[in-house]
Amino acid sequence: MSKNFAGQNLNGRSFRGQDLRGADFSGCQLKSCDFRDADLTGAKFCGATLGVDGRRKLVKWGAAFVLGMACGFLTWFLNFISAAAVIPIYQVIFGVNVLIEENDTLLLLDSLYAISICLSLFAALKYRDWRIVTGYFLVIIIAAAVAIAIAVTGTVSVMVTVVVFTVVGTAAVLVAIVGAVVGAVVAAGAGAVAVVGAVAVAVAVAGLRALAGTEAVALVGPAMIAVAAIMTFIYLLLGWYLNRRCLKSEEPMLALMRRYALAWRCWGGTQFSGAALAHTDFTDADLTATRFAGAKFRQPDFTHAKNLHLAWTYASPLEHKPVRTLLTRGTIENRDFSNLNLRGLSFKGLALAGCNFYHADLSEADFSGCDLTDTDLSEVMVLGTRFSNATMTGAVIDNWSMDKHTQFDGVICDFVFTKRNKDERNPPDGTFFKPGEFSKLYQEIANTVDFIAHTPDELTALLRAIDSIKQQGGDIVIQSLERKNESVVVRTQSDESIDKAAIYAEVKEQMAKEMNLLRQQHETQLLQQKLVLTEAHHQRETELRDKHDKLQGEHNSLLAQFVNKAIENPKVEIMNDNSRRIEHASINHSAVNLGDHSTVSNHIEQVADAELKAALQTLQQLLANSHLPDIDKEQAYQAVDELAAVSQKPETERKSLARRSLSFLKDLQQDLSGAAELGEQYGKLLIKVMAWF
Repeated sequence: MSKNFAGQNLNGRSFRGQDLRGADFSGCQLKSCDFRDADLTGAKFCGATLGVDGRRKLVKWGAAFVLGMACGFLTWFLNFISAAAVIPIYQVIFGVNVLIEENDTLLLLDSLYAISICLSLFAALKYRDWRIVTGYFLVIIIAAAVAIAIAVTGTVSVMVTVVVFTVVGTAAVLVAIVGAVVGAVVAAGAGAVAVVGAVAVAVAVAGLRALAGTEAVALVGPAMIAVAAIMTFIYLLLGWYLNRRCLKSEEPMLALMRRYALAWRCWGGTQFSGAALAHTDFTDADLTATRFAGAKFRQPDFTHAKNLHLAWTYASPLEHKPVRTLLTRGTIENRDFSNLNLRGLSFKGLALAGCNFYHADLSEADFSGCDLTDTDLSEVMVLGTRFSNATMTGAVIDNWSMDKHTQFDGVICDFVFTKRNKDERNPPDGTFFKPGEFSKLYQEIANTVDFIAHTPDELTALLRAIDSIKQQGGDIVIQSLERKNESVVVRTQSDESIDKAAIYAEVKEQMAKEMNLLRQQHETQLLQQKLVLTEAHHQRETELRDKHDKLQGEHNSLLAQFVNKAIENPKVEIMNDNSRRIEHASINHSAVNLGDHSTVSNHIEQVADAELKAALQTLQQLLANSHLPDIDKEQAYQAVDELAAVSQKPETERKSLARRSLSFLKDLQQDLSGAAELGEQYGKLLIKVMAWF
């Protein structure tokens, strides 16, 4: 089957699920074509025209005309009510009982009212504040109520009637605006809006004549109909303006309106959902009403593509305007691309110096030949990303995740920063990478996937998640743990054949589950601790009471003996019962060394952090249950006690003070390796404790 379709008219044709690798659709008419789930690797759409074909467009125009006419009629009818509401207000304030067609002032007031509403909307869009419109309507209602209250001297019923008319008229105008906007969004053209407005007015007049006769229309008067028609036309033009503003300028305040307008425009357009767009060329193609949601992007080329802003790009890497502008025109409107999904896009050869890609997904993207000087690549995903021949001097690469498919060949780089605050530089001390040295260094560590834990609970959950995946047969091991400020970076490594993105997602998902379990465990532990403390408190009170009673009894007995002896022998001296004698004991700071050489320390009890305190206590318990010699146990207890004391020191001093104790505890791990379960538990606890120092 030939894959050369260049220059053909293929409107409405279905290519769903077909193998179209390398196919040439250059210059084709591809309106309403179906490319869902097709393989378009290397396909060319240069200069092609995509969108909605004539048959579907005719159906949409028919539906737009019917809906637009309904909205136009509704707008005219509600504006008619708004204009009628002015009559009693005018009569009450000026005391003139006159029909509206005999007073041009009322016609002018209604027209100015409609224009003022439009101006309030323009001001709201200019100053990015919808409160301008809300305040305008509040001022109108309050001013009308105050004017009526001053002018009216009759009964309260007249006052209430006029206020009701004012509120109803304002509400009618609001609903009329909504109807006009909907009609303009659907019609989406100045000519269609004018036709819809004219037809709506004609239908309204004809309907009034048919229902109530000529007299009814004469009673209303042609002036009333003219006012309603003018207001309708003004609001329809307003709707058309808002439609253009939200689609072409992508006004953020009209984002919801843009979404529905695009959904209507792109209905029946060329469909790429599920299609593989790997190195697909859309150069100079007209992408109006094209649907890219759900497509699989892998470095497609959108250079000079037309009307990409009129395509359905929601839930895709093309969703944000700065990204589309960068891909089609090569210009940067906003250098902040942080936290965006840019997976699979091609930025080849673009100048991106100083851009912020913090925490963005750049996997399988192409940055070949790009200027990435001073860019922020902290915590980004660059799995399978190409940086060939890119300039990366001064880039921040703090905690980025890469794999063996990440390409660094030919990278030009003098130095990079390994911390986002630029406190650490690689190479340090003002030296620079030699040509090719950066590529060699970072290609060697490209098989690792880094995870960052900001709290002890997150670290525990992360270690548990990795252990759980490992027990389920997953090939992942912890390569190293590194402390950075208040966070801990866990660097993992797995087999080269395993998809690093899948491993990353699996660990993150399991980590979330472990965090929930930890929260539940903490709640259970707190409850148990409260129960234990309550029970211990009661038990302690009982013991103290019993001890007090016993001592009181002994005291009374001893006192009686002394009294009896004193009676028998007056020379016997009565000694003070408060004197005590301690032999073979010494007191040193907060520890008491007893004669049997045991040591009681309260350093662990003084640890402020509950997690570290629990870890140290558990570590002491494991050492107590181990087969180590007594002398090793005693030294281990002392090392744990020293760690507890060091944890109270300033953070800048902990690492150096804890080095000797941690080194001794690491050496003990080899002695405990004979007992598999005990050694594994000891190792996990030691990793957790080391993360604090």
